[in-house]
Amino acid sequence: MSQPSSARTPAVRTVTPLSITLQARTDHRLDISVPLDSWMTPVIRQALLADSYERTERDMVEAGVRPWDVVVELGTGLGVISAMCARMCGNEAVTTFEANPKMIPVIKETYRLNGVNPCLHNAILGPKEDGGRSSSETAVVPVYLHSDFWRSSTVKDPSWLLSDWVGTEMVPVVESSSVFYYRDVSMLICDIEGGEAELFKTLDLPSSLKKIVIETHPRVIGEKAVDRLLADFYALGFSLISTGGDVWFLARS
Repeated sequence: MSQPSSARTPAVRTVTPLSITLQARTDHRLDISVPLDSWMTPVIRQALLADSYERTERDMVEAGVRPWDVVVELGTGLGVISAMCARMCGNEAVTTFEANPKMIPVIKETYRLNGVNPCLHNAILGPKEDGGRSSSETAVVPVYLHSDFWRSSTVKDPSWLLSDWVGTEMVPVVESSSVFYYRDVSMLICDIEGGEAELFKTLDLPSSLKKIVIETHPRVIGEKAVDRLLADFYALGFSLISTGGDVWFLARS
């Protein structure tokens, strides 16, 4: 994947008491407005004001997504990446999963501000489970909520302070095959705060999947787990096209 050769001419960013606009690197049509809210911690507000929130992922998505892609995102966050994808591919081509139920109203407001409406699930994507549950029961898993929403995860981070933890929610699991094989998903975007280590051990990735943007979290899962994850992607035929910090762009033919 080639990065844009030149950045667009800097423009004045729109900031209101209620929202802020995050600028795309080259295409102003991919600028995304996000709500500013009183619950946001100072570190989150600063990232938004500095336009550094998901900067690497935004650049990779802007350069790597094509209008014909079918995209699945794991870890919606504020809804910025899925809103960009919906702008590029259309609402019907984008499905996104967010585990934290407290983020759903914020994500919907991001979508409203940007005139998009991709398919949003308050759930986790996971493999099919073969036993121990009737067909009418839905699997659920715990999600540990952090005061900085972007650190909430299905994995307990050993670096958390007691004051960081703001609760636990039980969240339903959606079977991955019902998403990946319903349509020919071509791109996967993943930022799930350490959950990637266990998820990709069991996830059955379809042959139609050609591109992955993933943020890894060595602070949570350790460097060895990150190395194993990359080796697993190599074994599936993916090549590492570009990196930015802990964010990878992988592709296969």
